[in-house]
Amino acid sequence: MELPDNVEEITPHLKNHGGGPKTDAGKARSSQNARKHLAFANLELLPQEHQEDFQAIWDGFKEELKPRTAVEEFFVRDLAETAWRKGRVLNGETKAIKHADDNGESSDKAVEKFGRYSGNLTRQFQTTLKMLKDHQAPRLEHMSQEWRQAVLIRAHYERKGIDWDPAVDEFVFSKEQLDQQLRFNRQWEQFIKNVILYPTTKYQDERFLKKAL
Repeated sequence: MELPDNVEEITPHLKNHGGGPKTDAGKARSSQNARKHLAFANLELLPQEHQEDFQAIWDGFKEELKPRTAVEEFFVRDLAETAWRKGRVLNGETKAIKHADDNGESSDKAVEKFGRYSGNLTRQFQTTLKMLKDHQAPRLEHMSQEWRQAVLIRAHYERKGIDWDPAVDEFVFSKEQLDQQLRFNRQWEQFIKNVILYPTTKYQDERFLKKAL
C-alpha cells in the first residue's frame, strides 16, 4: 500500500522512529499497539471544530465498513478525514459566496476554486474506498466460505442431536449466529415443498453473515 505524502501529519503514530521489535511475538504486540493508537488518535482541528463531530463521522464509517485489520482501519480513518475536509470546503465555499454577495462582487471565482477542491476530495474518497474494498474482498470471500461450511456442519450435528461448538474447529462464528441462519433456512423449507436446500444460493445461505462479521 502506498501511503499519502502527508501521512505523518494525519497519523503521526505511524512515523518510523527506527528500531522496533524483532521477534514474531514482539511484532504482533507492536501491531496491536499501532491499531490501538490509530483507534484513539485525535484529529488536529480548527478552533471552531469539535472532536466529537469528527468522531461521529468516523464511528459511522467504522460501523458501515467494519474494518478488521490495521490496514483496513487506516483506510477507514482516511475516508473519515477526507469527508471531514470536504465539509470544510463546503463551509469555505458558503462563506466565500456570502462575502462576495455582501461586497457586491461576483462569486464565480470562489465557486470555481472550491468546486475544484471538492472534486479532488471526492475523487480521493472514491479511490480510497475502492482500495479498501479491494483489500477486504479476499478476507470477506474467505469468511463467506467459512460461514457456509459452519452452517452445514452445525445442521449436521443438530440432526444427530450433538451440541457442536464451532470454536472447536476454529470457526469464529457463535452457535447463536449459525442457528439464526438455520432457522431462516427452515422457513424456506416450509415454502418450498419436496426440495432439499443445498448451499447453491449464495444470498440465501449468507442471510445473516453480515451480523457475524
